[in-house]
Amino acid sequence: MVTVTVSVKEKAPVKIGAAIALTGKYATSGQYYKMAWDLAVDEINSEGGINGRKIQLILIDDQSNPTNTANAYTKLIQENGVIATFGPFTTDCTVPAANIVEKFKVPMLSAGSATAALYQRGYKYYFGVFPPTDAYIPPIMETFNSLKDEVKTIAISYESTDWGKELGSKLKDAFTNAGFKVVVCEERENGGMDYTPLLTKIKSLAPDAYLDAGHTTDEILLARQSKEIKFNPKIWYGGLTADYNFLKNIGAKDAEGVMGSIAYSSNARTQGNRQFVDAFKKRYNVDEVEYHAGIAYAAAQVLFDALKRAGNNLSPEAIRNAIAQTDMETVIGHVKFDNTGKDMYSFMPLVQIQNGKYEIISPSTVATAHVEFPKPAWGG
Repeated sequence: MVTVTVSVKEKAPVKIGAAIALTGKYATSGQYYKMAWDLAVDEINSEGGINGRKIQLILIDDQSNPTNTANAYTKLIQENGVIATFGPFTTDCTVPAANIVEKFKVPMLSAGSATAALYQRGYKYYFGVFPPTDAYIPPIMETFNSLKDEVKTIAISYESTDWGKELGSKLKDAFTNAGFKVVVCEERENGGMDYTPLLTKIKSLAPDAYLDAGHTTDEILLARQSKEIKFNPKIWYGGLTADYNFLKNIGAKDAEGVMGSIAYSSNARTQGNRQFVDAFKKRYNVDEVEYHAGIAYAAAQVLFDALKRAGNNLSPEAIRNAIAQTDMETVIGHVKFDNTGKDMYSFMPLVQIQNGKYEIISPSTVATAHVEFPKPAWGG
């Protein structure tokens, strides 16, 4: 008897790509994006991929440098042949990336930029699941308005990036319009080595609350130097302190009472979140799921759903149209885009570190704890 073996040619993979910070100052955050995307890709491929085609994820390290981003996305599209992309981390890197995908008409699902200005540029191929700066304000103001009898004066600093400037400006306007006195609103260096002069100046104004619009690395240094000069306002807020790297570096005792904003919580009771958290912890042997990982995973959920709905016509335009029609549940909640590419349901809860954990204190509809006020002095 003769046995004939028939070789079935495997279908060509569906190529998607991204430039992400795997080295440089944002590498810690960038690694979380990679980890979440790798998990999502392996999960969907184990289920048969997209209409029988496996996903191939192509990543380029942008080294945390916006000057590398445009070239990276050009290479992904023209040389690697990707038909859809994830966005990079930080607004400074996302702006040049969005310009490139718009030029080549290849869709981008962004999970790393919060600037609202990106949705005002008329892009047709850019979509974002990360809450824009507008979403930071209502939860912050809900908490501050509840403390108006105790909190009168506000000091604000912000990093010298598009996102930092935008959030700093929105914070100043929101507090001024609500009747608080903003004693200073000052731009600072992004990635600085010494913020003591700035903090000393702000301390001399004796504000009831201090808010900084900055990324985690800078917030760690600002917290340490606030402790060094004994700057202990009643409220200390750092834009991206809701990152377990902040808590690990500062320590639970010093971090007690610090506030921040968060785009994703591993404790959220959203569809599929428990399964994602368990899978992420098991795969990477970690105790916590950092919020960048959650928002990145949600971007993958949206993109893969759109790829499935695009059917056999996996052209960039068909994928773009499928993304635009998204109306689904994800680990960050419901996602549906308006005609600017912004998620209509995104919001940015205000959290506070209490007893070594991030507790949501606003909005009250999803709060897991009441605000701890005033913030204890550094070190308790």
